[in-house]
Amino acid sequence: MSARPYLKFWVSDFISDTIHLTTTETGAYLKLLLAAWKSPDCTLRNDEKILKRICVLNNGQWRNSMEVLLDFWTPCEDKDGYIYQKRLMEEFKAAKKRHTTSSMAGKKSASRNVSERDSETVPSDSLKGDKLLKNNNTGLASVEHPLSIRSTKGQPYYSHSYNNTNISNNLTRYKDIKDNGRSDDAAFFDFGKKLLGEKAGGYLAKLKKAVGIERGMKVLADAEQKQDPREYIGAVIRNNQADVIDYDKIQEMLP
Repeated sequence: MSARPYLKFWVSDFISDTIHLTTTETGAYLKLLLAAWKSPDCTLRNDEKILKRICVLNNGQWRNSMEVLLDFWTPCEDKDGYIYQKRLMEEFKAAKKRHTTSSMAGKKSASRNVSERDSETVPSDSLKGDKLLKNNNTGLASVEHPLSIRSTKGQPYYSHSYNNTNISNNLTRYKDIKDNGRSDDAAFFDFGKKLLGEKAGGYLAKLKKAVGIERGMKVLADAEQKQDPREYIGAVIRNNQADVIDYDKIQEMLP
């Protein structure tokens, strides 16, 4: 997979399964689970030296805890010398399936959106006089796609076709929305609802309250490039901080 899936941690189940363990053994067991999750196939080599090192136990602690810890693990039938934890493996396979399904749906959606934008492309003559972003010492990619126009409740809504790694295009998208003759507040909610859906007003209001309109627009522009925009925005709301690209500073560096 291109990205490792997140681990669902079922707290009540974990506490129930480890109620008989000491505090040290509970921590060691958790380290084994996390190490297996990070492995390519959610398994661990059944080697005492490796397992003891993962658990960060000394020789005496390992001797006293080894049997109770290994009771949770099962030898792999198709991979000699390796062990797996049954519940963890089930979660791993389910996460892989969700990731694959989400990735396929995202590719289909992206392909469909590109086709729609291409069908609505403004003739190239309309671009005469427009200032296009260029490559310079900042290393930003140039805008290679023409403007497209879509209807937004009777108002034209301009954006650039872009790929997910093109900061310059995303910068232009942010500025186009902001400068399209509407207030910052209206542009913020319009952009956010196009990204998250028409019923996202309450969610966007939380983002506005957390970081303000100006930074909120930048968060939305960044979120549009994420696999899960809502989760990214939620993290910003919860932490009131994020690695948000400062498009205004980038704009100042452009010719």
